[in-house]
Amino acid sequence: MFEIYLTKNGIPLYGNLLELEPDQLFHEKHSNKLAHPADILSDKLSNLNGRLKTMVHHQHDEPISDNKTSSISDYILEINSFYDSLFLIIKCLTKPDGTDNQDVKIWLKSIKAQSYTDFVSSTNKNHNLFRNISNKVKHGHVGISTLTVYNHKNIMVHGFYIRSITGENDQRGPDPEIHMPYKGCKTAFSYNHFILHSVGCIFYYLHHLNKILFKTKPKNDHKEESALNIVATCEHIAHAFFPDEYSRPYAFVKRQDDGRILFKYPYRYSGNKELFQNIHRVNAYLAFNQRTGSSNGIMPYLPLINRKN
Repeated sequence: MFEIYLTKNGIPLYGNLLELEPDQLFHEKHSNKLAHPADILSDKLSNLNGRLKTMVHHQHDEPISDNKTSSISDYILEINSFYDSLFLIIKCLTKPDGTDNQDVKIWLKSIKAQSYTDFVSSTNKNHNLFRNISNKVKHGHVGISTLTVYNHKNIMVHGFYIRSITGENDQRGPDPEIHMPYKGCKTAFSYNHFILHSVGCIFYYLHHLNKILFKTKPKNDHKEESALNIVATCEHIAHAFFPDEYSRPYAFVKRQDDGRILFKYPYRYSGNKELFQNIHRVNAYLAFNQRTGSSNGIMPYLPLINRKN
């Protein structure tokens, strides 16, 4: 677990990038010139913050709202784009060797850049989920469906799942490559857990990239507004999840009396004696197929209702 205290001045990586000396930078020396690495980071954090706020804003819209589902896919795609941009930052600090380096990951791997190897080994596993969803949203015949679950405390929790063909006669349900089964039923993502988990991963990436590229803290204070806004959004998210998510990691965010924000990841829920599977109700919109004139859908968590374990 990594644990940091965020201050009003933001994140160490941004400050360290701003304080780089000209002879440490190669962003304009490559044949495919890049922006300053601090600008790359700031721009991508701004995009993430905007996508996150839009998704949070639309989470209580009607189930079939285009704004609701598009805001989810936009946020997921932005997470993947953000992760890819971190390799551009590595490239900005890597001296060109005269070979074609338009595909940054292939080039960094070909020159055996240690910073690339270290970053991939530290973060690739964490990013697999977002990469897989992003690829399915962009290239697969999948959709996004929304639902609400009244959990074991009878609290209404909003969420969504990646919908794909899962059986014969146009049966549709949670994509089995994305959503792992839980106690014999299909699962989904709650907004609460997905946001806290994704933001935890985002700051986990930033933490490791800073540790790999820099051995010292920034000399001065440098405020990065978007990063602070992303964390501020997480402050107000309740730890009310879908049943299977209580055992999965997420970010713990708490403002301290001195104004600093405690950020922990990966954090896990501590109420181990609670019967998370004892949910009360599930409401989900099942898509109607005009060709067949019917809906043949699998509703996540439905078998858990009234099950006593």
